[in-house]
Amino acid sequence: CSYPINLITIMVGIDARNQNILDQKYICPVCALIIRDPVQFIGCGHRQCQTCLGNEDQREITCPQCQTKMLRTEVHLDRGFQNEMKTLLIVCYWCQWDGILDNYQNHLDESHPNLTCEYC
Repeated sequence: CSYPINLITIMVGIDARNQNILDQKYICPVCALIIRDPVQFIGCGHRQCQTCLGNEDQREITCPQCQTKMLRTEVHLDRGFQNEMKTLLIVCYWCQWDGILDNYQNHLDESHPNLTCEYC
């Protein structure tokens, strides 16, 4: 496929060259990328990407890290954690750009507008 990168990056976490040196609390246990739109499991405190949670109409959810079961209503967007993540230092996966996570999507849109999905 040839979807623009901004469509692809909203589907899963955020890819960056330096993600392997970031604190693991910023890495999604489902997609293994930097967490995008973090949600927190209230029952255990773990986090993952909102999109990796899926849209199933399941009433009960299982945490992928610790297997704790809880109601879907016990999973919330974690805006405080998202704000904390905005200042993470990121190195672009496709070039030498570096900066804060809050500016990364703009960089991708401007410098790499025609990236395509590696799985297509």
